[in-house]
Amino acid sequence: WTVVSPIVFTYRVIQCKDLLDRRNDTLLWGHTEHQELKGTTSNSTPVKRFVVIDKTVHELYGSKISQYFYAKGVMYKILPVPTTEENKNMELVTKILEEVHQFGIDIRSELIIALGGGVCFDVVGLAASLYRRRTPYVRMALMKHPVLFELLEVNGRKMLHAKLQPSETWGGSEQEDGAAASVRIAIETMLEELAPNLWEDDLDWLLDFGHIMSPELEMRVLPALLHGEADSIGMSFMVYVAHQKGLLTTQEKSRIIQCMLGVELPVWHQECSLVLVQKSFRERLRHSAGSLRMPLPTGLGRA
Repeated sequence: WTVVSPIVFTYRVIQCKDLLDRRNDTLLWGHTEHQELKGTTSNSTPVKRFVVIDKTVHELYGSKISQYFYAKGVMYKILPVPTTEENKNMELVTKILEEVHQFGIDIRSELIIALGGGVCFDVVGLAASLYRRRTPYVRMALMKHPVLFELLEVNGRKMLHAKLQPSETWGGSEQEDGAAASVRIAIETMLEELAPNLWEDDLDWLLDFGHIMSPELEMRVLPALLHGEADSIGMSFMVYVAHQKGLLTTQEKSRIIQCMLGVELPVWHQECSLVLVQKSFRERLRHSAGSLRMPLPTGLGRA
C-alpha cells in the first residue's frame, strides 16, 4: 500500500494595535474565520485561553491582560516563564505541557497564546506540537522576529525541531530587539521565501544566510550571545566569504558590515576560530544531505 496525505496549512500574519483594549476582540478571535466565528460566539460554553508569557512582559502587562480577560468573561490561566536562552530546554517544555494538561483545553476550539519573543515562541510551539499531537496556538510578538513565520527549536544543542505552524501570528509593539532579523530579510520577502517550503523539503533556501556558523558559536558561548547576535556574526562571516569569492565588491562588503554595526549588531567574536568554523561546516554537511548549501550575498539585496 502507498498512502498519500498532502498537508495543507494556512495561517495569517497580521498587525494589530491596542490588543488589550476591551473593545478589541483580536486577542480572542483573531485566529478565527468569519463563518466559524459566528458559531463559536453563539456557543454558551465559556471561552478558555491558556497564556504563556515572558516573565518580564508579565511584569509590565500581566495585570492588563488579566483585566482584559476578566472583562470578556474568559476562563484563563497565565503562566509566566523565564525566556532566556539558558532556559530554552525540554524541562521548560515539560512544565508548559503539565500546566496545559491541568488547565484542560479542547484542542478543537481552544488554544494556547504565546506572548513574548523568540525563546517563548520556541518552547510554546514545541509544547503545542507535542500536546495531543497538535494543539492550535497563536504567537503575539513584541518584536519583528523570524518566529513570526515558522521556526521552532528547543534544546541545548539546537537539534530538536518541530514543524507546527501557528494558527495566527500577531504583531504588537515595535521594539527593535529583532534588528538582526530585520537586516536579514523583510517580512514580506521572508513569507514569500517560506510559503512554498514550510516543511523544508527543499534544503536550498536563502533564509539560512548566517546560519552556517551561528548555531555552533551560540552553543559554544551561551549565554554571552543572544540568538540574533550569533546570527549577525554568522552573516558577517558569510559576507567576507562572498567578498573573497568575488561575489561582492569591497564597497558592497563595507556597506553591509557598516549597516550591521550601525544597528549595534556584533560582527565578530573571539571564539570564531578556524576550528569552530570547520566544525560548523562538518555539522552542516551532516544535516544537509551531504551538501554545504551555503547562502551567499551576490550584491545588495541579492543572494
